[in-house]
Amino acid sequence: IRKSAEDNTSLMEGFESCVRAAEQGLNSTVDMVAKRGRASYLGLRSKGHRDVGAASVYIILKSALSELTKLKRQGNA
Repeated sequence: IRKSAEDNTSLMEGFESCVRAAEQGLNSTVDMVAKRGRASYLGLRSKGHRDVGAASVYIILKSALSELTKLKRQGNA
């Protein structure tokens, strides 16, 4: 979002970029082995699974973007 502000793009475009980055981050966790949190108890078995914290952040951001998009279509944002 900060980069979008520096590039003089709209807040919606910045938020869309943020959601895309969150999705890329989420997908990048599949090949990682958890070293912190509850998943760390699984050791190597955590590899091949998405990180639930990254998934939560992605879902929250995607949901917020969806609602903002609806408001924009209605002319309220």
